[in-house]
Amino acid sequence: MTKIKAITFDLWNTLLRNKSNVFHDNILNYITSNLGKNFEQTMYSQYQTIDDFYNYFKQVCGHTKLKHLQAMIKKHCTKNFTEFSDFQYVLPLMKKYKLGIISNSSFITEECLKHWGYTKIFDFVILSYKYETSKPDKKIYTICSNKLSIKPSNILHIGDSYTSDFLGAKNSGFNALLLDRKNMHKEIKERITSFKQLENYLEKKNKE
Repeated sequence: MTKIKAITFDLWNTLLRNKSNVFHDNILNYITSNLGKNFEQTMYSQYQTIDDFYNYFKQVCGHTKLKHLQAMIKKHCTKNFTEFSDFQYVLPLMKKYKLGIISNSSFITEECLKHWGYTKIFDFVILSYKYETSKPDKKIYTICSNKLSIKPSNILHIGDSYTSDFLGAKNSGFNALLLDRKNMHKEIKERITSFKQLENYLEKKNKE
């Protein structure tokens, strides 16, 4: 029998969505236009606090551009994202399972999460930049398993990316469930199109 003891979720396009991807892209474009295109990858794979980044950006670009960027990020964090409507079906799970987030994200996402009241329901949040590794690398899933002190075979990971979330989790020994909101992967058995279907899936999974 497969006993699921913990559930981890991808963040963007799984739990949260940008109201305007254009605005998020504008932030990245502003940063890379001033610091170089290669800096975007650094944001997701190299540890630095938001203050470290701001100090570096100020040294390179000056005080005026820093203030403009800070205003952009603040607006994005406080007004530019929302949870999907079916997130309500995730909330009851906190009574039965350990819940966590594994996200390929930079310090900007961490700033977003400070303004997201629901973060208190998660036992932990793993953001790739803090650990200098990202999905689908097995290392980030191993970090998760170690944090929980739960075997990978007792953890279910859910996300919208076939490569990063579904295959990444499976190749790391996790159970994996693809969140296929647009119903594009009908060939995959282990998928749901909405969190409405999650509780029923878990009941069946725990009886296997």
